[in-house]
Amino acid sequence: MAFGFFRKQKNIADKIFFNAKVFTMDSVLPWAEAVAVRDGKIIAVGHYEEMEDLTGEDTELIDLEEAYMLPGFIDIHRSPVIRTIKEKYGQDADIGEQESEISPELDEDYRFDPFNMAGLNLPDIDEIISADLDEPLDKACDKADEDEVASNREDNIEEAEGYSEEDDEYYDPGSADEAGEVIFEIDHSEFDEAIRETLSELAGQGVTTVLNLKTPHEIESEFEERLIEFYTDDKLNLRFMGALYLNIPVPGIGVKSMLSQRRGMCSELDDMIRNEVLYIELDNSANREKITQQILEDIMLEASDRGFIIFVEAFGYEEMLLAYRASDTVRSKGYKNNIIIASDHELKERDRAELSSDASIYKTWGSNIDAEGFFNGNISDTEEAIEHLTVRAAEMIGMEDELGSAEKGKYADFAIFSDDPTKMSVTALVRQGALKTVISGEIVYDAEDENNDFMLE
Repeated sequence: MAFGFFRKQKNIADKIFFNAKVFTMDSVLPWAEAVAVRDGKIIAVGHYEEMEDLTGEDTELIDLEEAYMLPGFIDIHRSPVIRTIKEKYGQDADIGEQESEISPELDEDYRFDPFNMAGLNLPDIDEIISADLDEPLDKACDKADEDEVASNREDNIEEAEGYSEEDDEYYDPGSADEAGEVIFEIDHSEFDEAIRETLSELAGQGVTTVLNLKTPHEIESEFEERLIEFYTDDKLNLRFMGALYLNIPVPGIGVKSMLSQRRGMCSELDDMIRNEVLYIELDNSANREKITQQILEDIMLEASDRGFIIFVEAFGYEEMLLAYRASDTVRSKGYKNNIIIASDHELKERDRAELSSDASIYKTWGSNIDAEGFFNGNISDTEEAIEHLTVRAAEMIGMEDELGSAEKGKYADFAIFSDDPTKMSVTALVRQGALKTVISGEIVYDAEDENNDFMLE
């Protein structure tokens, strides 16, 4: 009898969201009225009456008063890091110039080298090839150990020549100025506040997961460190996927080292922070070293060998064709990792006929970090837009088993709206603020709460 009691308790829900209109994105059960959650994951979807056996004395019942509940939105086209920097440092300065204040704009000849870990001089390609790359280059979030997270940044930057603990600044010791040129200055309290504002704005749009793009490694790492501290304090209200950013040809040994380092980062953070994406900005018209077919294939093969998702943004038609051909090579070697090609161009039939892997590649439009809306005019059908923000985006980032639809076994991430999103225009959809946003069953944003920056406190 006791064994039966414990088996029953194991299935009791922590929370049940009911009296809702749940647009599940599940073709088997498109609409439902209740969702049961245990340990942050969905254990049942359907009619409220069917969940009586899941309801216990400690089950929290959340009446959504006939609001519309959708899977949490997944944004794969913008950068929360750059958005935060814009809010804190203004719109006009330039990362590419590496002036005293960072901001998100990059000159077309901006050369991002992932080995610029702490504002030091960019090494030459020959130096990279000859370097000993067995040692990890960064330990931003190995095991989410709070002490390690707190001390890691100090350990890394104190080794950098020209670091000033008093001012908390990074310097470039190669500058003509004896003191060094300030690359960026950090005020943690202000930066934390800016991050919280960004996360709250995204949550207010119903966004629960975001793929970060176009951010130099040292800046993204600083952002991630802050998110890890939020996570350890139970204040993180967004799933964050970091992406290693490349826009120049890097030899295979360099890519191998950087990817190996990132592969183990943040692996024990309940899928709240992940680092398994390689973002390649393919723009051979820019004033920097061109990425050739062979180099692109080498980079993509190294990433595929480590199971990375590859996101290639191709700025011109020839670059897009280059990306498809490199993807063909990856597929011919038997790799099945996700490959996303973002481009505003469409393949011509004669070129499509030469490719064998076209059907296995995710195609989307180019990212736009400045776009106020999710789609920037690329989708006009609302249900297609919702599909792109949920199941389609989850597939692209390799989390279709965890996110994208309201189904048993997936994370309880939801965007809740007062009006039916499926009945409005795409413009109205992206402008409509969420009523509530939920991650792992926890309400992380509530439009009626005046303190949404600290919803998880």
